Amino acid sequence: MTAGAEIGVHALCNDWQARLPDAAARCKAAALAALEHLSEPIEVSIVLVDDAYVRRLNGEFRGADRAT
Repeated sequence: MTAGAEIGVHALCNDWQARLPDAAARCKAAALAALEHLSEPIEVSIVLVDDAYVRRLNGEFRGADRAT
């Protein structure tokens, strides 16, 4: 069992709530399942965004004007 797992889920795009109301719960459950064999405390942050946000990040940090 994961000892002291802290999992934060943040939706930065309103479409996530409209299209998948339980997105945060699904993400937390998936992260806990993936981390279940860890014995040390861990913190995980999951950010749900849209293509426009990813495109901005790619442009700023990778010089690529596209979503990936």
